[in-house]
Amino acid sequence: MDGIRERNSRITKKIKELKENKKNVSVELSVIMKKNNLDCIDVTSGQIRYTKHKVKKGINQAYLQEVMEKYHNKEEAKKICEFIQANRAIQETDKIQFKPLKNE
Repeated sequence: MDGIRERNSRITKKIKELKENKKNVSVELSVIMKKNNLDCIDVTSGQIRYTKHKVKKGINQAYLQEVMEKYHNKEEAKKICEFIQANRAIQETDKIQFKPLKNE
């Protein structure tokens, strides 16, 4: 049983190292692709794609307070909710994807 745990521990460490390596390579590749304005890089086994996703930031107490102070009219909850939703900050995230070639 100890041998299995030890092997599992080694494999887990190796997976962690590989994930960290993949993350570092993705960050470097993302910088290069952004700098050179590349959306896609063709490689022998497929394509490496650079995509951008826009994600709205979460709503916290400080943000709600700030938005409520801007609005000043607390009569209609629906209007307040619409205002808060319309003024949420948008956060962009970068992602690197590999698309394998289709075998025909």
